[in-house]
Amino acid sequence: MMHILTSAARKAWSVAIALLFLFALVIGLFRVGLPRLADFRAELEAAAADYIGIPLRIGGLGARLSGFTPELVLEDVELLDPTNRQAELRLRQLRLGIAVLDSVRAGSLIFEDLAAVGARFRVHRSAEGAILLGGVEVPSGAAQIPIETLIPREGNLQILESEIVWQDDRLGGETLQLRDLNIHLRGRGGRHSLSITCRPSVAEDSSLQVVADLSGLHGSDPGGWRADWYLRAGNLPLAQVPRGIFPSSPRLSAGTLDGEVWGHW
Repeated sequence: MMHILTSAARKAWSVAIALLFLFALVIGLFRVGLPRLADFRAELEAAAADYIGIPLRIGGLGARLSGFTPELVLEDVELLDPTNRQAELRLRQLRLGIAVLDSVRAGSLIFEDLAAVGARFRVHRSAEGAILLGGVEVPSGAAQIPIETLIPREGNLQILESEIVWQDDRLGGETLQLRDLNIHLRGRGGRHSLSITCRPSVAEDSSLQVVADLSGLHGSDPGGWRADWYLRAGNLPLAQVPRGIFPSSPRLSAGTLDGEVWGHW
């Protein structure tokens, strides 16, 4: 029995060491290849556009290691309208994590994570429940990107150091501006876990945190998604809370809100 356990332990160590050497080799090649990235700009731009499903233009190109994961870093990114190639959304950076082992097996770049940094965008929830995304600079009524296009069925999506203007037609069409926005979204098995932190006003000490479990984001019905959510607000100016959230209450134009709410959408 002891011999069997010893043999199994040796095999496990051998596999671990082999994987470690393989990983070190890939990382070494990654570092050596960094200066040559510009030579493959068109191919990398096309691979990134294919992964997110939206054409894009980039101003610069780089790479880095995030922990043990190589990342392709696209600078000054414009997401384009497929019909007229006009910029719909601008990002300071778009970071794409590279799945090393999957890429080696496939013989081509396989991405697994996506992070958008420094975005200023508008989110519009229509009366039908569809959620559309566009740049703050894009005129109201212009073509917008359905948000499910950017949400991975599997993997991670992050939106970091960003700012949004939220408009919800189901809550009376009022808008809410959110600053210092950080979103972490993880998709697994048809469901998504969501974590949001932001500052919902110009007040430096205000804060908003949202945690949610979502389903149906990729369904055929644009308003058919559901969420169990938790919200915590700190020093939130009541004058900035859209009226539609509390439709039966009088408009509160002064004071601040601190509290926690659980709900189902």
